[in-house]
Amino acid sequence: MNQVFNSAHITKTVLLTLWIVAGTAILQEFGIHDKWPAFLALIFFFEAKFDLSKLKNIFAAGIAGIAMGMLIPSVLGALAPYVGGLNAFYIYVGGVVLITIGLGPVAHFAFSYITFAYVVMCILHKDHVVEHGFSWMATGLLGGAMYIAGVTVIAKFLAKKQAKAELQAANS
Repeated sequence: MNQVFNSAHITKTVLLTLWIVAGTAILQEFGIHDKWPAFLALIFFFEAKFDLSKLKNIFAAGIAGIAMGMLIPSVLGALAPYVGGLNAFYIYVGGVVLITIGLGPVAHFAFSYITFAYVVMCILHKDHVVEHGFSWMATGLLGGAMYIAGVTVIAKFLAKKQAKAELQAANS
């Protein structure tokens, strides 16, 4: 219980929360209403434990996922007359999974569980995916970079603060 409710954890929680809320307000000021691509990039950065070397994977997979999502209307439109709407959807999902898993060993940076998460979000927004796809890509890249830069600065600041406190404690 002490690990959760210590001052360092509370400080980190408050600073990250303030940054995420401020970032959301910034995106809103720029007229960006669909913030989910930026949020997903941040979530996957958290999942990567703030590892900056994973950024290529996070952003490339996000772009690949949205690009695959933008194919939803075309694929469903082409297949539905022949196999029915529901079967066309199943074929689309099967194709996405096949491509994502199949290309994963060759291009893991672009085809992973992250890709599939973005595709799922596109499925949820399938009626708007073509008209908003490129703006979602930009939001994922720029908004995600903004969030990630902020949380990285906060994490480095707090790590430096903790190292200084440990050094002072060791010298006392």
